[in-house]
Amino acid sequence: MKENIPEFNPLQPAFVEAKGDLLSEELMNIVAIGASAGGLEALQRWFDSIPNDTDAAFVVIQHLSPDYKSIMDKLLERHTTMPVSVVDEAVDIEPNNIYLMSPGKEMALEGNKIVPIDRSSKTRLHLPINYFFRSIAQNVTYRSIGIILSGTGSDGCLGIKAIHETGGLVMVQSPDDSQFNGMPMNAIATGVVDLTAPIEELALTTVNYLKNPHVSGQTLASEMSDSNRLVQKICSLLMEDSGIDFSVYKLSSFSRRLKNRMNINQVASLTDYIRLLEDKPSNELIRLQQDLFIGVTEFFRDTEAFKSLREEVIEKLIAARETNEPIRIWCIACSSGEEAYTIAMICHDVMEQMGKQLDVKIFATDADVRGLDKAALGIYPESISTEIFEPLLSNHFVKETANSYRIRKHIRNMVVFAKHDILKDPPFSNIDLVTCRNMLIYFQPVGQQKAFNSISFSLAQGGHLFLGKAETPFQSDNVFECVDYRGKIYKKINASTEKVKMTNQNTQFLANNDKEKPKTPTKFVQRSQANNKIILLSQVAELIFDRFLPATVIADKHLEVIHSYGHISDWLLPHKPGRTSDKITDLFTPSISSYILSAIDQCNTTKKEVIYRDLEESQSGDKRFTVRVIPYHHYDKPNSDADVFHIVTLMDTTTELSVISTEDNSLLLPADEAEKKRLEFLENEVKELRARLGTSQAQLSNASEQLQTSNEELMASNEELQGTNEELQAVNEELYTLNSEYQQKINELTVATNDIDNFMKSTGIAAIFLDKSYRIRRYTAPFGDYINILPVDVNRSFLDLKLSFGFESIEKYLAQCALKGTTHTRKIILPNGHEGALKILPYLNSKRKVDGVVLMIDEINEIGTE
Repeated sequence: MKENIPEFNPLQPAFVEAKGDLLSEELMNIVAIGASAGGLEALQRWFDSIPNDTDAAFVVIQHLSPDYKSIMDKLLERHTTMPVSVVDEAVDIEPNNIYLMSPGKEMALEGNKIVPIDRSSKTRLHLPINYFFRSIAQNVTYRSIGIILSGTGSDGCLGIKAIHETGGLVMVQSPDDSQFNGMPMNAIATGVVDLTAPIEELALTTVNYLKNPHVSGQTLASEMSDSNRLVQKICSLLMEDSGIDFSVYKLSSFSRRLKNRMNINQVASLTDYIRLLEDKPSNELIRLQQDLFIGVTEFFRDTEAFKSLREEVIEKLIAARETNEPIRIWCIACSSGEEAYTIAMICHDVMEQMGKQLDVKIFATDADVRGLDKAALGIYPESISTEIFEPLLSNHFVKETANSYRIRKHIRNMVVFAKHDILKDPPFSNIDLVTCRNMLIYFQPVGQQKAFNSISFSLAQGGHLFLGKAETPFQSDNVFECVDYRGKIYKKINASTEKVKMTNQNTQFLANNDKEKPKTPTKFVQRSQANNKIILLSQVAELIFDRFLPATVIADKHLEVIHSYGHISDWLLPHKPGRTSDKITDLFTPSISSYILSAIDQCNTTKKEVIYRDLEESQSGDKRFTVRVIPYHHYDKPNSDADVFHIVTLMDTTTELSVISTEDNSLLLPADEAEKKRLEFLENEVKELRARLGTSQAQLSNASEQLQTSNEELMASNEELQGTNEELQAVNEELYTLNSEYQQKINELTVATNDIDNFMKSTGIAAIFLDKSYRIRRYTAPFGDYINILPVDVNRSFLDLKLSFGFESIEKYLAQCALKGTTHTRKIILPNGHEGALKILPYLNSKRKVDGVVLMIDEINEIGTE
């Protein structure tokens, strides 16, 4: 079956809002459980604690060998009454059912079906937990719960990040409760886990969450719409505690996190939840705040975008920069630092490749102190090895522990971490590159505009902006040009920061009805007399413009309105909700816009004022008007076309036209000539658009061919990696099996050794065991009564010991016994004066071959004369 689930692309923010829009609907729950080594025991305990009527579907994903038939379904059936089935073919997902992965397959959720996918057709590493978790996170028709149980490795880390980002619940088995804690530890290190607990507590929380949703999506949506006061109260509490204004967050994102916290705490209403937030010992306010900070990030998140950033921005920036000129980069919403360190690694490698040593400073900021603390430490779980490939991993990280890596000092020193709220704190300045990825999508338009104004101000002329996959600059046609649309890289081409502010203010003005504007001067504060006069004249001028000036707009070279006068609202299109635009083509009807654009074109061609008289508005048919366009140059660049502005005046034909100029520098055209010029202008526009379309099609074709080539190369590389991974997995499974066998043998040997020790102690035999070189292997306690020997003498040569009885030729007898296996007995006088018998016996191994010598002493007084 053709696969349509993204592999290791960045998480898609579009799904985030899609699920948020469904808040008011009750969705079916899918509980996805990832387990590996030690997972059987954990799953048996889990289903022992789960009833059969939760109305949720349970999907179990394990690491299974493709060469052996699994009996997991038979093993789990003993611990649950729910139907257990192995997914060998696409099946409709049903509540109160358990679905298991088939050996040699992977699974994905497509629509309302669980679809098995043959591993042989895959072109990437085998990480089935990540794969399925990401597929359910991207499915807007189900509510997802991701659970990580016992196992080794880091599979599942990327998957739970996807579930968390789309508002799902994430739980992990406590490492102390796991037979193998590798997967739980790596999952916890992602920072997106809602609950870590033993199996039984996880099961109880899940049952409460599924069967008794104390707040449903419909209830919460209704309560929020009925009482905005409660939402404001929650935002106020968060503001008091953290200083962060969460009211600019999109309501869908905010409510999704809120709903999860309320269900986990089994709270029924917003009023009750506010009481819990106000209860300081509960720390719920901190937990909610941490949940609202999405904090989902990765090293090299969206590899192609970072490749484009390197080629289009960083390489060119470093190549053009002199040694004494620093490079300043601002990484906004850096979370736990992965993105900032990614850019530092790219900069370091490019400088090393070019043989340059530059001062690169990366200012990594975030409003979440918890994430900054982790970023400053620079310690990350071993799961980053799936995000960072060699040689980057070994060049820039050092193994900290068996389960973690630490960033190397040369990369750490390039990054400065600081707490900073983009919505209220002053921005940095003279920045060469700003990265702000996947933050703006969580803000309402007012928050997006605030953030973008700060970003625009901070960037130096010619600086670049790097955004997330679903983001674009906010109302910035005249500030940024696109460098790479797919990579979301933009270049600042307008150095004026005031322009951005003016555009923002004017948008607000144009969105309002001019009748709402004050018609009389407002009171102004008492200042100096000179300032008062200026303010008074300005207010009088505004009053005159409003009362007597025809509808007039001032447009820049991008045809964007920067200011307006008179009763302009009489000519504007009705205002629609959503993002506004100041483009002439978006403010006026197509008929009026085309005449204005034609007049501006004539004005640019003739360098004269242009007047189109007695025109017909095609939409209404009974409205006739006159368009007047006057070119105006910036006062300090009177001969430059780069800074030309156009003053556009619209007048009803019935209005007195004595204001119309007939001087030589004016071009006055009647209606038929104006219509002819307009048609010529539109025809030229069509020709130009067709030419651009042809060029774009050629570029698209070329890009498609390059993409196809790159894709084929990538598929070949992935096939090699897949083969290597399969071999490693097979070896790992064999080693695990062999280790289990060895462990069994060790246990048996331990028992046998204990038996021998107890036997020797109970018999009281004085004996010493030597190897073939006469080194001491072990001895019994009674032997120490007849010869001066200590535990430290083990592995020492027996011939080095001083014997307390005479036996000058003992070495000869030892050699005969060791070589030929002969037995010798000799009477000796013991230290206590008694007679004894020293026996020299061969030490036989399991193959009945001589492998050493055994010496035994029998005291004759005790056993009789031999």
